[in-house]
Parts: sequence; structure tokens; C-alpha cells
Amino acid sequence: MRAAIRSATPGIAWNLVLWWVRFYTLGLVGASRDRRREQIHSDLWEHFADRTEQGASPALIGLEALGRAARGVAADIFWRFGLEGEPKMVSKSVAVRASGVALLVIVGSAIGMMVADFGIGTGEYFRDDFPKFARESDSRGVGLAIGGLLSLAAVFAAAALYWTFRPYQPLVAAIGASALVAASLLMVAAVTAGLALVDIADEWTARGSVVNDGVWASAHHVAKMHESFGFLSILLLMGSVVVFGALVIWKGAVPRWVGGIGALGGLLLVVAFVGALFSESVFWWTLVASIVLGGVWLLVTGAWLALKGVYEPDARADAV
Repeated sequence: MRAAIRSATPGIAWNLVLWWVRFYTLGLVGASRDRRREQIHSDLWEHFADRTEQGASPALIGLEALGRAARGVAADIFWRFGLEGEPKMVSKSVAVRASGVALLVIVGSAIGMMVADFGIGTGEYFRDDFPKFARESDSRGVGLAIGGLLSLAAVFAAAALYWTFRPYQPLVAAIGASALVAASLLMVAAVTAGLALVDIADEWTARGSVVNDGVWASAHHVAKMHESFGFLSILLLMGSVVVFGALVIWKGAVPRWVGGIGALGGLLLVVAFVGALFSESVFWWTLVASIVLGGVWLLVTGAWLALKGVYEPDARADAV
């Protein structure tokens, strides 16, 4: 029965959920790891069987599974690092260094996405941007691949940052890590929509590149999804930066002036949305400034943790 269900389950959504389970159970002793994976497998199979009997399509069932996985990310992180379940053998030094490296990968991926021209304009910009996107669909695929790398790095960074900052304030660290994982999932959605847009662009080109035809309309709809998911991902990434920046100011771990960079980025983010009520230009300029400061925080914090580890000002003061 298990083999039959497994062969029938939807592909990509199921694989994403199972990939996440394999990821957050890495490093566990065999019994704990296998028990958790088997539990999730069984839950997925039962959900699939029940919804299939109700007449739901495989695509809808897969989306439901992804939704359940996204809602359970915080609980998975808590379980993995010991807020629930048995303690896990994880080297604190390795986790700290790994969190720094992951933050640097996020910065590098973000820069790579901008260089590769990852996005596409919608609204009034779509008429000019989509034909260009169609001509450059192969190179745009590079940007989408880099976006996938950013998603992977963000999930890894969330787990490592939570483990790094948990001793200082577990609840705040969990909030920051959850925001970062949510940003990663939204980036996966943005990349998926972008890959779909590449296929639509190739179809539009093959049909003669007719403006305002049915394929054009489909492309516009998918482009809006791509842009929305990407924008929300950036906002959640900035939210995570603000949370961890505030935690640094409050508790340390890296020098407090580093936390101030993230907090200032968060303040500018608030100013951007307030300013949007009065001026579109104010919104975009302050939003860009906020994102730049967020990138600086990721870069400085990542470099510090990767090269120097955790900063402990109290211990230094005692030593003096």
C-alpha cells in the first residue's frame, strides 16, 4: 500500500516538503531522524489518500501540503533544536560559523540575482519588459537559479542563526528564524513563477510574439505573481534582519553597533510605508535605502560570525 501511494503522490510539491524534512533532520541520530521522517511520510500519504477520495486534484493536494509545511516551519525548527523533543548534539562553534557563511551566501546570491536581472516589471512596465524577458529567457534562467540558491541559504541561515542566538533570547530568535524561513519559501514561489514565465515567454515567441494575445495575458498574470512573491520575500527578509538586529542591540552576540544597522534598516522600512501615503518617490527611495542597510547588516554580521564567532562583551570586561 505504501509503495502504491508513494508512486501516486504529486511530484514537485511532495519533493519540496520531503526535502525540508530531510534538511532539518540532518545530523540527528538514526532512530530520531528515521522516526520523524516516517511520521511525516505517513501524514502525507494519509492526506493524499483522503483528499483523493474526495476528488481533489493532485496539484491542489500538493499546494495544501506545501501550505501545511509552511505553517509548521517554526514548530519544526523548535523541535529540531530542542525546544521540543530530546536534546540534539550540535556543535555551537560550527553553528555560529555556518550561520555567518550562510548570511554571506545570501548577500552573494542577492547581488548575483540583480546582476542577472532576476525580475520583470508589471503594470505600465510590462509592455516593455516582457519582450525583453522573452529575448533573454536563457540568461533570466541564471537569475532564477541564483534565486534558488538564495532560498536554500536562507533556510540554512535560519536554522543556524536560531541555534546561535537561542541562548540569548529563544523566543525572539525563533521569530527571526521563522521570518527568514518564510522569506525562503516565498522566494521558492517567486522562482517557480519565474520558471513558468520563462516557459510562457518561449511559447509566446514561438507563436510570433503577438502583443496582447492570450499568451501575453497569461504571462502578465504570472509576472504579477512572480513580482508579488519576490517583494514579500524581501519584506520578510528585512523583518528577520530587524528582529535579529534588535536582539543584537539588546543582548549582544555581535557588537551592538552592528545591530544598529539592522534596526535602522527597519526604521527606514516603516518610514517607506508611511511615506507611501504622501509620495511614491519617498516610498521607493526609503525602501531601497532600507534594503541596502539590510544587505549591509547581512554582510557585516555574516563576516563577523564566520571569522570571529560570537562576541561576548561581558566576558571581555571580566577579563580586563
